[in-house]
Amino acid sequence: MHNYSVDKNHDKFILTIILIFAGFLDALINYIFPIWFHNFFVSIFYFPFFLITFIACFSFLFFLFNDFLWSKKPINNWIVKCPDLNGNWEGQVINPCYDPIDVHVEIKQTWTKIIIYLNTDTAESKTKALTFFTEDSTYPKVEYIYYNKTKNNSDKDFYSHGGTASLIYKENCLVGNYYTDEQRRTYGKIKLCKKNIK
Repeated sequence: MHNYSVDKNHDKFILTIILIFAGFLDALINYIFPIWFHNFFVSIFYFPFFLITFIACFSFLFFLFNDFLWSKKPINNWIVKCPDLNGNWEGQVINPCYDPIDVHVEIKQTWTKIIIYLNTDTAESKTKALTFFTEDSTYPKVEYIYYNKTKNNSDKDFYSHGGTASLIYKENCLVGNYYTDEQRRTYGKIKLCKKNIK
């Protein structure tokens, strides 16, 4: 998985909230801790214990938010404001020079990282960089750079290459255009729809 960016970034605000909650949790732990031990022991080891528990609290809360809470509707709609693309997708790649190609896509995403795997019978690709644009249009736009690798296909038209894609996210579908690098020089359309929507 790799990092991604969002045009309307709330990372500093979110990290501040996590720090505040970590501070409260750490203070609670350090309030309870002296009850268990003698005051002399606490006075010697209080600062390192406070530091260790704060780091542990922050790490726990960051993990909880990064992997789970960020995608929940109240938090995602009000604060994160970034589409949750996690899951399996099915669709087609449509090139004017070839017949439509059926594709299977798996997207793994957290608050900080994402990767898009695309598979066909002849090739597989994965993203290298990705940006969400959420402010300037009615529907979020996803733009990414990918690398495509062939699956032992000897056809000269199907060789490994890089490319870019620009897709609109609407009603659990991703639709847009892709462009390959200067060696292959092809373009076309991608349409993907999410499977197993809850």
